Amino acid sequence: MKMSGLNLRLFFLLIFFLACPFFFNACMAMPTQSIEQDPLATAFLATKANLEEIRLSGWSRYGKKASLEQLQQATQETASMLKLSKLQASSHTGDMEEYILEGENSQGDWQLIFQTNEDGTYLIINLLSHAPVQNLTYMKSSLREALTFRAKNFPQEKKTSSSSEEESNPGSYDDEGEPNCLIIGTINGNISQLSLRNCFARAIEACSGILVEEASEDNYFSQCAYVPSLLPVVSLQNKNVNLHLAASYDEQKKQTFLYLGCPMIFTDY
Repeated sequence: MKMSGLNLRLFFLLIFFLACPFFFNACMAMPTQSIEQDPLATAFLATKANLEEIRLSGWSRYGKKASLEQLQQATQETASMLKLSKLQASSHTGDMEEYILEGENSQGDWQLIFQTNEDGTYLIINLLSHAPVQNLTYMKSSLREALTFRAKNFPQEKKTSSSSEEESNPGSYDDEGEPNCLIIGTINGNISQLSLRNCFARAIEACSGILVEEASEDNYFSQCAYVPSLLPVVSLQNKNVNLHLAASYDEQKKQTFLYLGCPMIFTDY
């Protein structure tokens, strides 16, 4: 039996629409590559607290002493790399010359601080973000990239043999270029220490951490833990620590504030 041209087209259209669900389901079933969630974000999510803000801070040695013009150029190029907008600049002179540039992008509010004196030039970067905590891995990656970025025509230092040996030694670690992080969250009401202990236990367990130390007073509760997959790490009484959890009650706001810091909480609470 021969089909006309119109019937043949209708036949192929029918086959196409019948096959579409199978192709769609097959595509949905295909594995997709995802970015691994940061252990600190995993710990925070386990507390079930409401996210208030995320703070990141890091530093790196940028090179030998530079002029103000070189600081300005390096700052502008770093800001361009981060795609910052609404830029505001300021400078300070004294024993250490400083050039500061503030701006923002989709991740949050950035502050780039270049400082220089006879000892060399240093870059400090701060990020304040209200983005979802699931974006923490991406935020840290952006900050690391900015810290290790090197502007064009900037006076660089040659690495000494001792520094190269330290870099080649996998057992040595320096927090240069590795962001410190603080996540702040809230829970309504005045949470008891027993409930906080259970809350922190969930957080530490969620990121495969180990409890190291605990401290408490009437208005705050604090624990330190070690998470093998989390950097940076500090030594506390000869014990490795890289997760600091604390909570305090705000009587005016009627909320318990939770703080998760890596490696430690670097603000008052």
